[in-house]
Amino acid sequence: MIAYAIGKGGYDGDGIRSALATLRNLPSVLGGTLTMGADHYTQISSAGLFQVQHGKLVRIPMPH
Repeated sequence: MIAYAIGKGGYDGDGIRSALATLRNLPSVLGGTLTMGADHYTQISSAGLFQVQHGKLVRIPMPH
């Protein structure tokens, strides 16, 4: 998340903060995505739940 923000906003406190505030659907290492809300908290879970169905990994939708 921070590496993305530095890449988008530059290696500067204001740039990092601005980039984090506009973060949308960034893939998470836990299988979910990160999206920042207006209150600067993540709106979508950064964790994903997966199940093997018929030999394939299928993501299970998370309730909101």
